[in-house]
Amino acid sequence: MKNRKVVTVSSLGFPQLSYPVKHGRDAVKAVMEHLAFQLSFVLPNHPDLIIFPEACDRYSTHTERKSYYEYRGDQIRDYLAAVARDNRCYIAYSAARLQADGSYRNTMELLDREGNTAGSYNKNHCVVTEISDGGILCGKSAPVIETDFGRVGMVICFDLNFDELRRK
Repeated sequence: MKNRKVVTVSSLGFPQLSYPVKHGRDAVKAVMEHLAFQLSFVLPNHPDLIIFPEACDRYSTHTERKSYYEYRGDQIRDYLAAVARDNRCYIAYSAARLQADGSYRNTMELLDREGNTAGSYNKNHCVVTEISDGGILCGKSAPVIETDFGRVGMVICFDLNFDELRRK
């Protein structure tokens, strides 16, 4: 049997922000503060991988999410990339992201220990409200990403119900 490294994984679970609803710069700042607070519970353990919950960077009560997503852009992602780099860990971060073709996808991005993108995954099985209310399109692939501690596959929430996706 090979020597195996112990890998520390921190899986965060917390509610999205809800009230008071903020917009623009104030919303992004409040989300960053919320995520920093959540990180304060796990960073002292020096995890190799931190997994954030789906859509952790938005308000559950936003009525105009796309305008928030447009303003947010990559600001939260860039913040988490700096956290990954500064703490020498991987971070899995899921968010609705605008694609080059103008569509939106629910994407999990895996940031490496340098804060770079190691890989990304678009949710394959979006729920009806993601499609109808959010205009989010489903992904079609299930990439496996090589890390310094092994191979990682990603799924998001409802995807866990589909055996064929997990087997990929």
